[in-house]
Amino acid sequence: MDVFDAVSSRIACRYFLDQHVDPDIVHRLVEGAANAASSSNLQPWNAYAVTGDPLNEIKRQAVDAIDAHCIKRCSRAKRKTSARTEFFAF
Repeated sequence: MDVFDAVSSRIACRYFLDQHVDPDIVHRLVEGAANAASSSNLQPWNAYAVTGDPLNEIKRQAVDAIDAHCIKRCSRAKRKTSARTEFFAF
């Protein structure tokens, strides 16, 4: 595959399977990302791979933050809505 095929066949996946990913694969992906072009951006970055209870807590906090934002927006607009946001497909 040449670079043009790779770029034109790229997809953005927002649906995920609830399956274990081998840590070696995650490590290789992060190494590959570290070598990606960044247009001279020299800012340091950190990557974290989490599973189990820590991941569930991150997801819970994200949903709670979105709910709080939605409740604030909806109350400003004087609309009633169900605040619980289900957007994670894990």
